[in-house]
Order: sequence, then C-alpha cells, then structure tokens
Amino acid sequence: MKLGLIVHADDGKQRLAVVQYADFCAFEEVHNCSMAKIEAEMKIRDLGWLAWHCEKRNKLHNLSFEVWREGVEMVSLGDSEDNKIVPLESSQPTG
Repeated sequence: MKLGLIVHADDGKQRLAVVQYADFCAFEEVHNCSMAKIEAEMKIRDLGWLAWHCEKRNKLHNLSFEVWREGVEMVSLGDSEDNKIVPLESSQPTG
C-alpha cells in the first residue's frame, strides 16, 4: 500500500511524503482504527499524521506531531498515481 501526500510547509516549500505499509500499521495501532474506515471517513488530521509519521520514519525530523504540524500550512493528496491507496505490487498479466 502507498499513498502520496504533499506537505506544504509554512515557508512555501513542498515535499512529497510517500506513506507506506509501516505508516498505515502505526496509524492503526495508535488510533485503534482500521484503514478501511479511515479511507471512508478521512480527516485532515489523519492525512497530517500519516505524513508526519512517514517523515519521522525516514528520519527527516524527530518532532512530536503537535510541534511538526505548527510548521505545516496544509497536507494534500499527491498528483497522479500517488494519490490513492494501492497495493505495493501489481498482479502479473495473464494470457
């Protein structure tokens, strides 16, 4: 599973956070909520948390979520194919 999120920082810069399986698992564990439910009822805070966790997992910062979000103007879905939750692997063609 992957989800491309654009983090719009307060300084005008943008960065791509590619949320992966580890981030989704952490979200489910911390929030005690399945990703299926989150996908149907996504809150802006949820997108932010996933982007924050992705950046923290990739060692781009060591901030708490509350501190990190103070420097973020908004988090939006990425363009193209990175904007949907999709399997990591695609099935092989048959025929």
